[in-house]
Amino acid sequence: MKPTASKPSTLPPAPDPPDAADTAQPAPASAPAPRRRSSGNAGGLLLITSIVVVTAFLSFPTFILLVCGLPPSLVAALIDNRPGRHATYCVLSANLAGIVPALTALWFGGNSVAFAMMLLSDVYVWLEIYGTAALGWALIWLLVNGTEFSLELRARYRIGKLRAAQNAMVVEWGIGVEGRAAGD
Repeated sequence: MKPTASKPSTLPPAPDPPDAADTAQPAPASAPAPRRRSSGNAGGLLLITSIVVVTAFLSFPTFILLVCGLPPSLVAALIDNRPGRHATYCVLSANLAGIVPALTALWFGGNSVAFAMMLLSDVYVWLEIYGTAALGWALIWLLVNGTEFSLELRARYRIGKLRAAQNAMVVEWGIGVEGRAAGD
């Protein structure tokens, strides 16, 4: 290998960087960092967690019935993302209405784990708990679809009335009141 001769650079030397004291300028005021919007559920989650832990320690048979009976409400809470969370409230209310008779029987019938298991082995208790939760879901479905249907009927009725009024104006004033261009 033959050594290569280096060519002298034709570029001028780079200037020295300025001192920090020479360029001391006030730092531009930065905008405050945007605050993260919280979902507002932290307090509610803490409350629910506290109630679950206290119930588990103080009344384990009640805890067993609630854990086995409230999954429909948990599912409703997880999938309901509409403002107001009305589906969650409807399903939870119906679900709790179905659990209350079993809880009442448990509380006045001994309040033991054995009695809670006996209640959970009864198919009619399951039918009552999950049937009322299903009624809550059915109520949400019926109300949403029923409201949509009634609003559509009202809109069609209003369109019919407006078209009748428009036809009356066309008869009285002529075709020019329709609002269409001459070539339409």
